[in-house]
Amino acid sequence: MAVTLQGDNTPDITKIIEGGEDKVKVYHKVVDAQPAPGDTVAFEAGDIIAYLSDLGEFGASKETKEVTLYHLKNKAKITTGSSIKDLSITEALTKAGMENIKAAYKANAYIVTAMFDKEGNQLYGCFGSISDWGSTLPNGDTCTLTYTLALTDDEVVCTEPTP
Repeated sequence: MAVTLQGDNTPDITKIIEGGEDKVKVYHKVVDAQPAPGDTVAFEAGDIIAYLSDLGEFGASKETKEVTLYHLKNKAKITTGSSIKDLSITEALTKAGMENIKAAYKANAYIVTAMFDKEGNQLYGCFGSISDWGSTLPNGDTCTLTYTLALTDDEVVCTEPTP
């Protein structure tokens, strides 16, 4: 398989993905097991993270190894094994939200999370469990609930609820 890196010949600002204000929707749900390749996880309207206030970085990273070659002035870097980045989610704190996350954490529940653009195209889908959670109670400001999903799979196919 040949890999190419191609961009647009002419920039089109309508293609830019924006977060917030219902431009990107984020859903999550507890599942019994990791979805098998080819399976699709269907979200329902109630699976939206309604109080989402911030979403951490998602993606993957590879370790690198430096090697010395006789005829190379600098050391060469070779990439090795890949690791999926954990996903951090921050919500405005509600009592029900905190109870749900605490229960999922205590049960070691498996969670599928996915993001969709405003046209309903899936941007990212992942599977994991909560590795840590916490809350802030600042004076005179919005309280937050933050939790991190330790991810096992970042190629989960999902569908957004139909209106």
